Amino acid sequence: QQKRWCGLHCLNALEQRPAFDRKQLKAFADELFLMCAAIEDDTAAEGRRGRAGRVRAPASHDFGSAVEGNLDVQVLILALQSLDRSLSQLPHDTPPPMEACAGARGVLLHQDRGGDIGQHWWALRRIGGRWYDFDSLLDAPAIVATDAAELRQLLCSHLSWSNAFGERRTVHLVHGLRELPATNDTKGQSAAAQDTGGA
Repeated sequence: QQKRWCGLHCLNALEQRPAFDRKQLKAFADELFLMCAAIEDDTAAEGRRGRAGRVRAPASHDFGSAVEGNLDVQVLILALQSLDRSLSQLPHDTPPPMEACAGARGVLLHQDRGGDIGQHWWALRRIGGRWYDFDSLLDAPAIVATDAAELRQLLCSHLSWSNAFGERRTVHLVHGLRELPATNDTKGQSAAAQDTGGA
């Protein structure tokens, strides 16, 4: 991962291919910015004006930065929806249902890690019945669960975590992903999730 493009990395990890690049995700971020600018004067004031007076998205705004990344969750949702995927956020106060864990193929997690890392996204992906952690801060993908029960226990741990400020992790199940067979090529799995700058 380069800079704060963890959102790009985890989307490609979920798809297990270079499905998105920086340019595409910045376009999704700009789309969200312009939607807000159309109904919020404060957001419109942050934009640039073209010759016809139309608002254009700046290089950096609340939904993302062309250089740094820092993608908002709505950008990730919009990107996944473009591939006919959907997300459901798990509540913190109840354990995830076993049937939801058994049927899941991908998980999107978020945590504010502070410091140079800041807001961080990473993905868990089921491959051949095993769950791999594709956190871009890891040296290589790691197996973290081998069945639905272990995944449920892991997600319960994520949902119950909080830092000194009371901030908690968020967990989204990703629906609509294709089933992936078992493979021994962990390097290939990692490469499929790499940060691609795009044109």
